[in-house]
Amino acid sequence: MEGSDNKTEEEKETHILASDSITHFKTVASFGNDQILLEEFAAINSRRAQKTNRSSCCYAVSLGLSVAIQNLVFAVFYYATAALNAEFGWYGPCQYDKMYIAMFVFIFGAFTAAQSTAMGPDVGKAKLAAKKIFTIMGTPSKIDVLAAEVSSKQPVKAETFRGKIEFRDVWFRYPARLN
Repeated sequence: MEGSDNKTEEEKETHILASDSITHFKTVASFGNDQILLEEFAAINSRRAQKTNRSSCCYAVSLGLSVAIQNLVFAVFYYATAALNAEFGWYGPCQYDKMYIAMFVFIFGAFTAAQSTAMGPDVGKAKLAAKKIFTIMGTPSKIDVLAAEVSSKQPVKAETFRGKIEFRDVWFRYPARLN
């Protein structure tokens, strides 16, 4: 899934068109432009679909191949077990119940390992986020509530407390209007 920073031009266009249409729906309805906007929205999505069609086909083929390989591995293990069973019988040198258990452990262990490697980038992001959080938590506060001069003062009563806020050196301006 793409993040909000990686949006294509078509995605941006559709979001702008949709948000403007919804925001100004009365104007759109009064001029009867709803069909025009729907056609424009469909055209943008059609261009987007044409661009993503090839990658979607590649993804579908790779997914189909991975499922086919998975089932092929199952078939090979079942065939090998059946061939050994035909050769030696159920009471031969192989213990088939343990062979089936080993087969399932191997297959599902391999699949789990493959799925966990797909989450590798997320693990790196999680480590970075945890490091940032612990850095913030480890930063000492400028206001120490446990300091002697703060804790020695009388407790504040909510009924009688009247806060006074003073703003100093505060300013505001729009980025486009610097003056």
